[in-house]
Amino acid sequence: MDEAGSGFTQVYGEAFAKVYNDRLTFFSDRMAPQLIELFDSDSLLASSPRDVVDVCCGTGRLAHHLIEAGYDVTGVDLSEHMLAHARANNQQAEQEGHARFLQADARDFRLETPVAFAVSSFDSLNHLPDAEALVAAIRCVSATLCSPGLFVFDLNTPRGHERWNSITVEDADEFTMISRGIYAAGGKRAYTSITGFMRNEDGSYTRFSEQAFNTVFDIDSVPAMVRAAGFSDCYVAENGKLSEAVEDPNALGRAFFVCHRD
Repeated sequence: MDEAGSGFTQVYGEAFAKVYNDRLTFFSDRMAPQLIELFDSDSLLASSPRDVVDVCCGTGRLAHHLIEAGYDVTGVDLSEHMLAHARANNQQAEQEGHARFLQADARDFRLETPVAFAVSSFDSLNHLPDAEALVAAIRCVSATLCSPGLFVFDLNTPRGHERWNSITVEDADEFTMISRGIYAAGGKRAYTSITGFMRNEDGSYTRFSEQAFNTVFDIDSVPAMVRAAGFSDCYVAENGKLSEAVEDPNALGRAFFVCHRD
C-alpha cells in the first residue's frame, strides 16, 4: 500500500459498514461496562449531566450501551454508512431525544451544547494520519467538554501493532473474511487489507474490500498533547483497570488515556 499523506481520510464504505455492524462490535460490548463504571464513579462529575460525545462512533454499539445505562449520547463519525447503522441501532433513543448522530471529521467538529463525558474507542484515533491530526482531534474534544469533564480514548502502541503481522480467515456459510496485516518494527504505519463476502437475505453474496492503516504514535508524547489541549490531568491505564495508572505504557498493546478537564 502507498504511504498515506497528511490529508488522507479513512472512511468505511457501505458493504464494510454492514460487516462491521454484524461482526465487529465485540470491542464495544467488552469496553462499555468498564467505561460506564469509570464515568459513574468519578466524584468530580457526580453532579454533571449524564451526556457523552462518542467520537468515531461507528455503528453505534457503544452508544447503545451508554444509553441503556442512562446517558444521552451524541455520536460523531465521518462515514455516512456507519452512521446509518448507528441510527437504526438506536432508533427509539434518537426519537426520544437521548441520541443523535452527526457526520463530521474527528479533527473538526463542534457541538451546540458542551457535554460532561467523551470517549473514542477501538483505536479509532490511530486511523488519523499524523500527530498534528491527533492534536486537532483532542482539541476538538476539549472544546466540546464541560468543566469539569472526562475524556477516555485508546491507542494501539508500537508493541500492539506487532499483532498486525498476520493473516486471519473467518469462514462460515453466511460470511467469509480474510484479513492481511503488516507492520515493520519502528515504522510509522501499520496496514491491513480486509476482503470477503457476506450472504444477503435473498441468498446472493456481496463482496467487500477495505484497506486501512493505523498511525503508530509515540505513546510517551500523548499526555503532553492532551495537557496542551486544555486538560488538567492525564494518565495511562490498561484494559480492565481504567481507574489505575500504569508505570510503563509502552509495555501495553493498547493504552487507554484517561483525561480530566477541570
